[in-house]
Order: sequence, then C-alpha cells, then structure tokens
Amino acid sequence: PNDAHRPTSTIRNREAVHAFVHVLNLREGWAHCVDLPMPFGMGSETSNVLAVSPYGRFLYAGDAQRVAVVDLQRLRVIRVSGVTLGASGSLRAAVGADEHLYVGSGSTIDVFDGPGLAPLGRLQVPGPLSALTVTADGNELLVGAPGGVSVLDSDSGEAVVRIAADPAESLA
Repeated sequence: PNDAHRPTSTIRNREAVHAFVHVLNLREGWAHCVDLPMPFGMGSETSNVLAVSPYGRFLYAGDAQRVAVVDLQRLRVIRVSGVTLGASGSLRAAVGADEHLYVGSGSTIDVFDGPGLAPLGRLQVPGPLSALTVTADGNELLVGAPGGVSVLDSDSGEAVVRIAADPAESLA
C-alpha cells in the first residue's frame, strides 16, 4: 500500500514496500515501477538522490544511509549497500563514464565503484556543494558551491580550475 501519508510509527508490516522508482521508456511508451527494499522511504531523511549511468544501464537510488542499484534492463534492484556519507544535508549524485558513482553532501563527495558499490574514497570540496556532475570523459567533476563552480580531477579531487560567479547573477 501507499503509506506515504501515514506516520511510519503506524505501519505494521515492516517488510512491505514503501518506496519505488518509476522507470519510463519514452521510445516504446511504457512505464514500470521498481520496488526499493525496506527500509527505503521509512527514515526521517528528507534528502534522496537518483543518478543514471551514462549509457542508461543502471540507476542509483539513495538516501543518507543506503544506495540501491537498479538494473534498467532487468528492471529490478540488484544490490543495496549501506553507506555513511560525509555530511548531512542535500544530496547530489552523478555517474562517470567509468561507472564510478559520486555522491556529494555538504563539503564531501563519496566515490563508489559503480554497480558493486565498493567505497573508493572521499573527496573534500569547497562546499557546501549545490550541484554535481561529471564531464563526458569522466576525468573531471564539476562542483557548484557558493561563489562559483570548481572543476576537480575526478581521481585526486585536486582543483583544476575555479570559475567565480557573483551569487546575484544567474549562471543560466
């Protein structure tokens, strides 16, 4: 059942599905719900994140305590891993061409080995970050934070360049 309108303390069946992701195929015109396993959707976290791999094979769905990998060809969750992110707050995520998953929060970016979700490291950024993406070749991260955008080496986290922006001006 859809218990989104009910306090979690009133839900008796803790094994029931409480969260899901809609997968849409716009070319073929179909939709499919992929159930996320408990306890997705049960916590008090208000920050969730979704990121699709560059070639559309995997979807990463996460919150402050776990990440699920959804195989978009088989339309099912293939792995869930508990994570401890570097800071609380809004989550941002991106996936590089090498399938590395980058999940940022506050002034840290946690790096995971794509579908395996093995932790690879943690990068410090001039945070708190407000945007995160990976360049097409996967070599650099673009990190939006107060005062501008930083371009970081995706392996070391070292700043390649910082582009200052006046917060009163739009970057659009």
